[in-house]
Amino acid sequence: MGPLSSPSPFGSYPGGITNFAQAAADAQMRLLGRQAAFAGPICTGLEPAESFVLSLDSPSLVEQLRQTSKPGTLYVLDSFPRIPAMLAFPGPFGVIEHAAQSDVAPEKEHGTQVSESARSLGFKGNIIGINLLTERLDLVPRVRGMVDRDKAWNQSDDPEVLSRLLDDDLLENRLFTLEKVTLNLTQLAAAGIKHSVINLSMGDGQMSDANRWLNRVLPVDSTKSEEVNEAEGKAQRVKYALALGIDPSLFDAEDESVRESVRAEFVQKLLDRSELVEKSPAYLAAKEEYDLVVNLLSMRNNSIVVAAGNEQTLPDFLVDLGRSQTPPQIPENFLVNSLANQNTLVVGALDGESVAEYSSRFPSVKVYADGKLGDIDGTSFAAPRVAAMLADLYGSQPAARSQTEGKFFESYCYTINGESRLNVEAAKLGLAGSAQRAAIPGLHP
Repeated sequence: MGPLSSPSPFGSYPGGITNFAQAAADAQMRLLGRQAAFAGPICTGLEPAESFVLSLDSPSLVEQLRQTSKPGTLYVLDSFPRIPAMLAFPGPFGVIEHAAQSDVAPEKEHGTQVSESARSLGFKGNIIGINLLTERLDLVPRVRGMVDRDKAWNQSDDPEVLSRLLDDDLLENRLFTLEKVTLNLTQLAAAGIKHSVINLSMGDGQMSDANRWLNRVLPVDSTKSEEVNEAEGKAQRVKYALALGIDPSLFDAEDESVRESVRAEFVQKLLDRSELVEKSPAYLAAKEEYDLVVNLLSMRNNSIVVAAGNEQTLPDFLVDLGRSQTPPQIPENFLVNSLANQNTLVVGALDGESVAEYSSRFPSVKVYADGKLGDIDGTSFAAPRVAAMLADLYGSQPAARSQTEGKFFESYCYTINGESRLNVEAAKLGLAGSAQRAAIPGLHP
């Protein structure tokens, strides 16, 4: 298994990562010693039909964040269009570090939709989007490595090479998600934001690994014929089989029981490899860095809201895919979003009055909210509704995080079978009763 077999680096703090006082102090020292400036401009769209770009020689990102922060601000870490003009929702809005040119229509960008969902209940406070699709120099080598690995994967038929590339790919994809989120959270922490909310309608984990390899071995590309999809999927299944030490010819065995057995083995080995990623030193170090900065932000009375994910039905699909007398065993933490920890508020989705069938369920999920936005669904749109309510509470009366989150559950949630759910009508009434906050300070021309 190569690099994934090394021991865990946990224990670098007495008592492990649970010693948050020391961990937070260390994180603070790292922030003070880290270069805080971004090179890019800030792009803002303050009204539906108005947008402009600040000067390239404007202050650093951290200084801009410091100037524009105020209690009750909702920060949305996501992907945004280059110029967020003609947005479908009103209210003060800005995007920091706009992305490279995107082919996606502005109203279809995920961050635009997440922000629209945050506004849908009547939230009138500041929303600042921080674009994760930036070409930061310190992340480019990892992106370049992903491209190089894909090329090497497609060119090789050597089982040892493919096995190494598979391990590297599983690890690097997970590191990329953690590092880009940690990078932006670090900037927010360095800016000293307080009494605000950060929305993370994203995530990664073993379920994301499974989705990535499923998209390769069972492609469903609407731009290609069924025959082409099947041929490409079969070629990828052969490569994965070689990487996993499986004879690919067994997929076409005459005996159905043999075909079922090899499918089960195929799925199980991929699940096992994915689970091993979370024991690698590189992953644990990246996760520790993320946990530290989340803890630091939480200690400053900010709430970090995380979407649970939309993979609840995936384990059953994988078991069915590998059906045999010994079906694959789904790991205990398969559905857990790697961005969830004890200092985040994880949100699942409702479909009407019931928990949505797709909404991932794991112990860290604390509350459920409506996951529908127009004709699309997802926990991505449930999370910002909870985030908006928390931001409104912080803006109305800045208080300790525990007090604010407690008031949110007491004022705006009801419980069914021990599960907290956002009461939409109570939320709308609460937002309607809040005084409209001033526009983002310092961003108007």
